[in-house]
Amino acid sequence: MMYNGKHKIGGILEEKLYFKPEEYGKKKEKREKSEKKNHKGLKLVIFLIFIVVIIIVVLWLLRGKTTVSGRFPENIKNESLECSATNQVYEKINRIKPASSETKITMIFYGTNELNSINLRHTMHLASNKEAGEAEAIVHVQLAENLASSGLGYEEFDNKFTRIDGDLTLSLYSNSKFKKDTAYEYFLINKTAVPTSLEEFRAIYESQGFICKSSIDK
Repeated sequence: MMYNGKHKIGGILEEKLYFKPEEYGKKKEKREKSEKKNHKGLKLVIFLIFIVVIIIVVLWLLRGKTTVSGRFPENIKNESLECSATNQVYEKINRIKPASSETKITMIFYGTNELNSINLRHTMHLASNKEAGEAEAIVHVQLAENLASSGLGYEEFDNKFTRIDGDLTLSLYSNSKFKKDTAYEYFLINKTAVPTSLEEFRAIYESQGFICKSSIDK
């Protein structure tokens, strides 16, 4: 492309011709197309990132949830049984003779025929925090000895001692099938007559002097 230019130099009008490269327009057009293409690519990347974020959020919200189709099992819900007694001697830590004690056993069942979890809490009421501290050292050793003789590990039942003022509490918990029959003894159950249903557990504990209440009671 040619351009005409006139310049006056020393009183003489000088005419000059200017030429614009033919490729100028093409390069500009290519640059504009490239910019448009890059812009579209950036928008696509942003959109994909947005979709990925949405998917991650949905998966996080759904974690731990299970969707089940069909109607089996039907009308099954968790039931509970709680049994308590006072001044029961808990043989696994009987070297301490407290002024009084409380024993509470809490069970969760799948329906009424399958035990899901069981928790025993035995609280000994002692005269002072100092006496409770001295008693804790003794029962720690006794419990460890009993577990070992039963062929069980010390952490078998997530056992925990808690001391508050003069009260010393032993807590045992299990939510899985016992590895050995000797484990039943720690929840005051005779291994030769193992219960399976909620009502069978209730009968065993009530025969030992416990008072029981259940979620199925009317």
